Amino acid sequence: TLYYREVLARCPELDLAIVGEGEAALAAVVAALGKGHDPRQDRIPNLAWREGDALRTTRLRQRFDLTQKVPIEPRLLRQPDAFELLPYAFSRGCHHRCNFCMEDYIRPQRRAVPQDLVRRDLTRLVKSGGIHTLLVSDALFDSYDLVPFVRTLNLRLNFETRCDTLDPAVLPKIADVC
Repeated sequence: TLYYREVLARCPELDLAIVGEGEAALAAVVAALGKGHDPRQDRIPNLAWREGDALRTTRLRQRFDLTQKVPIEPRLLRQPDAFELLPYAFSRGCHHRCNFCMEDYIRPQRRAVPQDLVRRDLTRLVKSGGIHTLLVSDALFDSYDLVPFVRTLNLRLNFETRCDTLDPAVLPKIADVC
């Protein structure tokens, strides 16, 4: 998202890039390809590509509505029991204006995935077998209220967050899961 111009300029083997959040755009690209269409011609939002020396883009779509997130379906994975560590997002975005991070550029506000979707996803993932640890990258991790649920699923939690937003008083309360 930050460097799509440079990546497309340097990698002629790439047909297109998705700019911004990719769920809706990727689904539309896959659907277009499945119909034999060139996705660049289907006016799919959030796409960029090179045409000769010119960079072409489609309009940017509004942020993805996390309430519309489709629940994870482990049966779609070739080997659902082969993933011991699984990346998962409890939220997206950050309101800090750091000059080293892309989160502000992509998603300038933190928005949480609805907890009922998180609970459904995690339950499905555990039932599929193999998954024992979640890797959560969350700029403003404050989903501590999900830790008791994670504990009931016998999952471990690795998370990345900003050290200046982490309240050290929380650590003893979640240490057994992390």
